[in-house]
Formats: sequence, C-alpha cells, structure tokens
Amino acid sequence: MTKNFTLNDALAITTVTLRNGLVDFTYVPTGPGETIVAAGGLGGNTWVAPGGGGGGCAPAGVLPFGLTLGAASGLLSGIPTTASPTPLDYAFDVCVFDTANATTPSGNSTASYTVNIMDPLAAVAQPGSDTVEGINTKTNLSIGPVAMPAASFPTAVAVTPDGRKAYVTLNAADDVAVIDTITGTVSLVGGLGTCVGPQGIAIGMPGGLPTAFVACSNGEVAVIDAATDTFVASGPFGTQAPITADFYGVAFTPDESLVYVTDAANDEFVVLDAISVVEIFGSPFAAGVTAPHGILISADQLRVYIAGSLSDDLIVLDTADNTTVVAGPIAMGLGSGPEALAVTPDGAHVYVTLTGADAFAVIDDTLPVPALFAGTPVALALASSPWGVTIPPLLVVPGTGFRVYIAQFSLNNVAIRDDELVTPFGPNAASPIALTPPASLPMGIAHIPVPR
Repeated sequence: MTKNFTLNDALAITTVTLRNGLVDFTYVPTGPGETIVAAGGLGGNTWVAPGGGGGGCAPAGVLPFGLTLGAASGLLSGIPTTASPTPLDYAFDVCVFDTANATTPSGNSTASYTVNIMDPLAAVAQPGSDTVEGINTKTNLSIGPVAMPAASFPTAVAVTPDGRKAYVTLNAADDVAVIDTITGTVSLVGGLGTCVGPQGIAIGMPGGLPTAFVACSNGEVAVIDAATDTFVASGPFGTQAPITADFYGVAFTPDESLVYVTDAANDEFVVLDAISVVEIFGSPFAAGVTAPHGILISADQLRVYIAGSLSDDLIVLDTADNTTVVAGPIAMGLGSGPEALAVTPDGAHVYVTLTGADAFAVIDDTLPVPALFAGTPVALALASSPWGVTIPPLLVVPGTGFRVYIAQFSLNNVAIRDDELVTPFGPNAASPIALTPPASLPMGIAHIPVPR
C-alpha cells in the first residue's frame, strides 16, 4: 500500500516592517491600509490584534488609535487619531493562526512591529535666529523653535519619506542637521566632505533607499544616507570653468530615478541618476532663465519648472529632452525675484513665491501649455519677502481642501493661502502664523508627507 504525504511549511508571518502614519490621514492611502502577509500552513488564516486571543495567540501591545486589524485579511487600516509621544509608544505584536489545521496543535506565528504616528507638521528654517520652528498644519499653531548650532544659518528643509526626520541645511556650517519629528532632538550629519555652503535639499527613495541630495554653492552635490544620517560622498558636477557652478535648488522626479539641481551661476541645471549619481547624457542643460533658483518636476513627470530669480520669470521644459520649451518664459513682473516652487498634491497647481514683489503666482499645470491663473500674481503683505512654500496633503478629518504655507522672510511669520478659485487664492482665516523668535527671517519650509 502506498501512502502520499503533503508537507506544508510552518505558518510564518513574512512582513518585516510596517509603514508609519500621519494623524487624520488615511493610513497608507495607496492601499488603503497595509496587509500583513503570512506564508506556509494550510490557509484560511485568522489574524489576532494586540489584546486578542484564539489559536494559541496572545499578542501584546496596542495598535495606533484609529487603526484596526482585519481578522480574515491581515489588513491594518484606518485613520490614526493620536500622535506618538515617543518613538516606541506604538510597539505591538500581531499573531496569525491556521484555522484550516484541524489537528492539534493549531499552527500560529507572531511578529512584533513599531509604527510611529506623526502630527501633521511643517518645519521652517530660520537663519536669523539659528532655529527651526515647527507648525501644526491641522491647528495652524506654532509648536515652538528647535535650536540649531550658533551662527549655522539654517536655510532649507526636507523631510524623510517615512516622516521621522527633518533634514536642515546649515549654510554657514557646511553641515546638515537632523531633527527627530517626534522628540525634537537634533543631531548633525557631521560634515559634507568638500561641499561648501549647502543650500537646497531633497530626499527620496531611489532604489528603495532613503537618500538626501544637497546642493552646494561651490559647485558640488553632496549625498547623505538618510537611513543612517551619514555622509556618503560629494563632488563637482555641471560647469566648473570659467565660472564655478553655484548649485541652489534640488528636486527629485516623482519616480525618484533622477535628481535635478539648478546652477544659479551658469544659468543651467544638471540632471543626475539618483542611484549611480552620475550626470545623464546632455547634462548640464540650459535653464532658459537667469540665475535659476527653485526647480520642480510636474506630478506626471512630463515637465520641469524653473524659477529665474534675476530674469523675473519662470520657464517650463519638456523632461523628455530637458530642452524643449513647453511654456514661457512666463514673465512675473520686473524685480519680482521668483524663488521657490511647490505643487498641490493633486498635481494641478504650481505655486511660485515672488520674493521681490511680495507676492506669489499660480500656474495651471492641467493645461497643454501651462499658464498663469487669471488674477495672479497675488499680493501678500507689504515688505513680506515671501521665500519658501509648501503644500501639505489634504486632511481627511476634517475635510479642508489644500492649504498653501508661505514663509515670509521679512515679517517673521508664515502666511496661509487657500488653494481655491473663488477668492481667488485668498488668505486662510488662521493666516499668518506668528513665529516665536524675533527677527527669525524664515526661509525654507517643508511638511511631513504621508509616510511611505
């Protein structure tokens, strides 16, 4: 007599880590939610959340408030309601048992996770006071400043994709500060090699690895491992003679495969492969504007926007070749000094601050040829010198629509504008947000993204 046996692998949870969340935003909105996966066993699994039981499971800890675990699916989903007061407050176990196993004992597996939930914050670099100030973009209140090293001149800010750290370029210290977005503690990368005068910064996930690119005023680009906060390398790119490049603004393409960096000295921009950190064929490219500062890639990755700080205009180029003009140069007014760029989360509207005109402009990126909205540029307060701009994602609770946050350099505050066409682009009722230190001179501003 022949007997056949089927041997199944033991039931085991294979998901190693879970993504962080943001208060009042759908947890992992692309899911929505994140499914914890198990392999082996006989199938028909039952998932047990912390505090539950059955099948020999006794998972400990507590889920982030507002999230639930699907018993049949292993889907962790919901809208987080309470931020993490410490980096380890939402440490918990998840257990799965094999309901199809009728034998004794029934197989099970337990895994441990930590999920951080961040408040929806924006960080403002303030070189006048050597601080970085936090703003809660739900309450529109300042949460106070965090001190940077003395005389370091904090300039630009970027937040890691998981939301846990804010990177701040220290222009006068040739370094980058790292702020823990939960505890507010500060550390330093510890130097950027031969990079001098770090200015713009952008953080992405090329190849799945969190990486920061820093524009240096001496014609170099520095690279930081944003997982370990360690300097990797720096080196010269673009045009180095007869005029040394002065790298200023930095932007990733939405797919995070390329990094664009403006060269204000040579009216050019370079394009780097984000993994190999080498220039692509044809780089550097002519910017088509004078002294390019801010740079932004459209949400569909088809166009690159470049602000000409001395030509008082903005140009839109085709990213297929980085030379074909899609629109512009779009005149912003004599002496307007276009500075920083930001796009609404839906990719429809591109904002540019006009530092010399105390105003901002809005471009409609949904048109075949992007153009200024009627009624823009829009005036801000007199002598405000708007600098950085950031547009957080749409709040789920309560539903508000997009809000645009603009650092007003000369007024030591942050203006809030509503991204709508009724007023148009009128001030939010909470605007402006006063910043704590006197003469703080706010410049760069960035928000915590929905973590991924």
